[in-house]
Amino acid sequence: MIRIGIIVLGLLVFIGLLFWKFGPSFSETASNPSGPVELTIWSLREDEPIFRALAEEYKKKNPNFRLKFVHQSTLNYRTRVQTQIAHGQGPDIFMVHNTWVPMFLSTNSISTMPSKVMTINEFSSEFYPVAKDTLTEGSKIYAVPAEFDGLAMFVNEDILKAANVEVPQNWGDFQRAAQAVTVKDNSGRITTAGASVGTTNNVDYWPDILGLLLLQQPGVNINKPDNELAAQVINFYTSFAKDRGTSVWDKSMENSTKAFLDGKLAFYFGPSDRVREFASNPSLKFKTYPVPQLPGGNTSWGSFWGWSVASNSPNQELAWDFIKFISSADSQKLIFKQTAETRTVGDPFSRVDLRQDLLSDVWLGSYLVQAPNAKSWYLSSQTFDQGINDEMIAVFQKAVDRVLDGGDPLSEVRGVSSEIPVILEKYTKPPQAAVN
Repeated sequence: MIRIGIIVLGLLVFIGLLFWKFGPSFSETASNPSGPVELTIWSLREDEPIFRALAEEYKKKNPNFRLKFVHQSTLNYRTRVQTQIAHGQGPDIFMVHNTWVPMFLSTNSISTMPSKVMTINEFSSEFYPVAKDTLTEGSKIYAVPAEFDGLAMFVNEDILKAANVEVPQNWGDFQRAAQAVTVKDNSGRITTAGASVGTTNNVDYWPDILGLLLLQQPGVNINKPDNELAAQVINFYTSFAKDRGTSVWDKSMENSTKAFLDGKLAFYFGPSDRVREFASNPSLKFKTYPVPQLPGGNTSWGSFWGWSVASNSPNQELAWDFIKFISSADSQKLIFKQTAETRTVGDPFSRVDLRQDLLSDVWLGSYLVQAPNAKSWYLSSQTFDQGINDEMIAVFQKAVDRVLDGGDPLSEVRGVSSEIPVILEKYTKPPQAAVN
């Protein structure tokens, strides 16, 4: 009897070992949880119908997945996200500007994408170098780009045609072209502006333009622009509005975006979402082109949004997997198609393998022509971050305005250079613990 009991016990142990080794797991997995899991996503765009469709598609392989979409205002958005996360609340997934990663890292508000979801090599092959430069560090991925955007040169075709002026490709030709198409009345007041460059009070995206010029200039370290070459950049930028005899723009002009929309401006620099606004004027004939370069140079500007996962999310792997899904080629095509149906055009693709799909587009192609050579810095307009961009812009604005009023460019860039490290320290380093 004892022998039979021993045999039965042995069989039970053996069966138990087999079940443990080969049987199904009853624990939750991040990619396919055993029970319903709802992820909350915060977006700055009113794209709920699009994300509802994406969520339904994702649920085909993850039936327990649920998505709660919350549209957010730009007002205090960055600080609200970080505050909510710090208090154990807020979203699982949120939109993040490509310049914000250091700010979120400094407060431990952002998580890292697991390598089982995407490796750094996969990221590097799927997205542009500027995305890797700003959204990753070493082998760690902190965000995935939702788009590619930056600056393109908008051209009023009728103005250039009337003046028999070709589209410029370098800054010297650009300056001459802008002067050639500028029209002034007898008093010297500009009635048709050549280019919205030179001031800060009425030029949308002037910080991006200035950042581009600094990045294009050989011998300038944008983190410490304290030399004569950086002063030359400030002087060049302001020359479009400072010299009355050759000016193509000035402080008295209306807002640059409105001027271009109304057909009173030949050259305008801006991101792709301006296309939608300008296309609302059926009498405005315009195209976009790559930004001008210095001789032998090829540097463009990147400023774009991506998706990240909060450090306090209890479902980080699932959240990152969903971000990978919405960043796939098929998902980006769906997002682009549905966005274009309601907002004239979609956003330029963030994926390298979709670049060819838009290269010939008269409005969006120029952004993707420039994408492989884009660089970025903390002079990105209209992030409304109340942080690293807004404070850096304020410092440069004072310098530009002083040069416009007759200040010395070299003195101004040296002043800026002394303030840059303070801002970087404030927003890219973890706060020091209090000492008792």
